[in-house]
Amino acid sequence: MNLTEKDKEIIKKCLDEGKPIPSIYKQKLFNTEDTEFVEATKDYKLVYKGKARKEDIIANTPAAPLQKIRSFNSDNQFKDDWSNMLIFGDNLLALKAIYEDQQGPNLYKTKNKIKLVYIDPPFATKQDFMKDREKAYRDKIIGAQFIEFLRKRLILLREILADDGSIFVHLDWKKGHYIKAILDEIFGEHNFKNEIIWNYYGPGSPHMKQYNRKHDNIYWYSKSNEWIFNADMVRTAHDEKTKGNFKEGLRGSGFIDGEYEIPDGKVPEDHWLMAIAGRYPKDGIKRVGYPTEKPLPLLERIILGSSNEGDIVLDAFGGSGITACASEYLNRKWIALDCGKMSIYTIQSRLCKMKGIMFNEFLSGRPREVKGNEFTLYHSGIYDNQLILQMEWEHYRPFVAQLFGVRISEHKVHSLKVDGYIGVNSAYIWDYPNQKNLLLDEEYVKTLHEALGGRAGDKFYVIAPISSLSFMQDEIKHGNTTYVFLKVPLSVLMALINKGEPGALKQPASETDVNEVMDAIGFDFISQPLVKVNYKRATPDNKDLFNASDKDFIIEITEFKSNTLAYDPEDFENFETFSMVMVDTNYNGEYFHLNEVYWADKIFDTEAEKAIVRIPEKAFTGEKMMIIFMDKYGNELKVIRTKKDFA
Repeated sequence: MNLTEKDKEIIKKCLDEGKPIPSIYKQKLFNTEDTEFVEATKDYKLVYKGKARKEDIIANTPAAPLQKIRSFNSDNQFKDDWSNMLIFGDNLLALKAIYEDQQGPNLYKTKNKIKLVYIDPPFATKQDFMKDREKAYRDKIIGAQFIEFLRKRLILLREILADDGSIFVHLDWKKGHYIKAILDEIFGEHNFKNEIIWNYYGPGSPHMKQYNRKHDNIYWYSKSNEWIFNADMVRTAHDEKTKGNFKEGLRGSGFIDGEYEIPDGKVPEDHWLMAIAGRYPKDGIKRVGYPTEKPLPLLERIILGSSNEGDIVLDAFGGSGITACASEYLNRKWIALDCGKMSIYTIQSRLCKMKGIMFNEFLSGRPREVKGNEFTLYHSGIYDNQLILQMEWEHYRPFVAQLFGVRISEHKVHSLKVDGYIGVNSAYIWDYPNQKNLLLDEEYVKTLHEALGGRAGDKFYVIAPISSLSFMQDEIKHGNTTYVFLKVPLSVLMALINKGEPGALKQPASETDVNEVMDAIGFDFISQPLVKVNYKRATPDNKDLFNASDKDFIIEITEFKSNTLAYDPEDFENFETFSMVMVDTNYNGEYFHLNEVYWADKIFDTEAEKAIVRIPEKAFTGEKMMIIFMDKYGNELKVIRTKKDFA
């Protein structure tokens, strides 16, 4: 190392002051003929503040176990006991739960079965997108925060993807180049298959000041050097598309309903994603106006090309549910995740409505009825405590183990068989489902200590519902062992409070903030909000000749407060946690079909301290109406009303 005393003095000063070392000294400090150094530094990576190591992300991301809420279309079950999965919760924690399940019992039957991942994540712009003159959503996650937000999920998505699987990442011009570099790191640049350009706008206006931003970028990567690509399917699909009828000059993002003429007998190049005329029914899976919804033909083409019938297709940002709908239509199994309740209800409604609808076969053109396969709604990270306490032991044990981070590994401590470890300490899960009438008191702790023969170590964990414990303290010491009691669900909530994160998965209060819930990570437990409501009839605000005799159905909310397990209603100002009202005006008694969303910022009158929902008389089409009052934590109160309930 040829450094003069002056060189050393300059380098030392730079290090002391935290300044970068001038590049002139790099050759002197490092031997450029050192092959190991050259190999380590010739690679290029995207570097930014807060970037975690891949190993730390996999190890430190908590898993949020999946809680089964209910199943739909149970009269049409799969023969192999599979059920399509709709998951409400933070997708990072849910993906970690799927990852851990694949490493262990594979209860959800996804190991090496997820052949295709398509994600359309937020684009991190803070820009309001426009759809049908209505604001869609405003992305909240920007810069390095967004990149790391997505990178964490991409790392886990790669881990759970089948060996011959593919991922398609849908982005726009603002952040695509950064994520391309991240995808190269995670999947390997050698596994980059293609950059697909999706063109969705036509010629610009006469007053435009720059070239049109008229496309999105879809990056396709395989996991390995083996992948699925059905060339014949894609080629045939393209040929079928060109047989459709399209209106001359029409530009749009995919959905067309009706008959159109092909100009000069040709389909313009940017219409390859358009629908075949007449193939879509007026109900079912047509566009629903959800923010940033993508067209069905786009997903059909991707799914046909990179998966086969019976494969699992996963969408970690479920949104409007178009990926699940396309998978259902094309006889693929599917998993859809989203942390917004509006998204979950939209997907649920669309899938239930698809059942029995007749379509023209995508390739052959022959009529076919959509089966409407069974799908199950799960919660991940936000739970119904009562449903936990109703579980059978074989489901309760792995659920609470994952909830508290127990590594299942049965072993004996003296004469007692315990379930596993938290860190290096033993953990014992109390068999609540089969011992519901027994109460654990301080005498029990003494008996437990004796059964362990003083060999429990420094700490010994006991997991039990708070209702099964007769004492308040979290720790009791006997001899050299501290017995730590993890209470379902209180201990999880206390951990959140200590981190300053109570109330995970905050829901938006306005349409412009639909994507704000992407920032939330954590656990919570469902509690119904306290709501005071008056139901009445009144003449329309915009009274005219056509509705002069009508009377709107009025939902007048005078009080709205959250009542969580962590907080009392008195901890909140009135309407402080109000998010939205969702309505099904033709409730069928089986499932909630989302007709309309009324955002808090649109219906709350700050001066009158009340929120008013007006439903036109002609809009209440059924015998019953289901109304869902939602708070910002995803808690909801569901009520059913008939027309007679409105005075």
